[in-house]
Amino acid sequence: MNPPRIPRFLRMAWRCAFFSTITAPGIFLFALLCMLAVAGSPSAQMLDAARAITRQAPAGSVMMCITPTVQVGNADTPPPSAADPACTGKAVDVAVWAKGIDRLLWQCYLALVFLAAGLWLFVELPWRSTKISPQGVKC
Repeated sequence: MNPPRIPRFLRMAWRCAFFSTITAPGIFLFALLCMLAVAGSPSAQMLDAARAITRQAPAGSVMMCITPTVQVGNADTPPPSAADPACTGKAVDVAVWAKGIDRLLWQCYLALVFLAAGLWLFVELPWRSTKISPQGVKC
């Protein structure tokens, strides 16, 4: 007698969701931390980055690299001249900067979740659909 398909589907969906939202991002962050530790002290790197964005900025703002753009139709494109500076430092309010960084982190997390879910589905589902016995006969 075959077991019901719905509990098996729910179990596979739970495993996919757990892997893609918790396990894979955790492994990625651990690998990122290991790579940062090889390059030197991660805390020193964070302090240097904090100093770089607050240097020469008034209170309540951070320095942000602003790339000059030219409005062409509905799309922003960089200027055609290569002689212009790549970016200019501009003081930006801390709340605006934090909102942009939060959005960037959320987008990176979602991209990692969808990549991990795709990887899990690619690895797990083909082997679940057909079982092959040791004699090479499909069961």
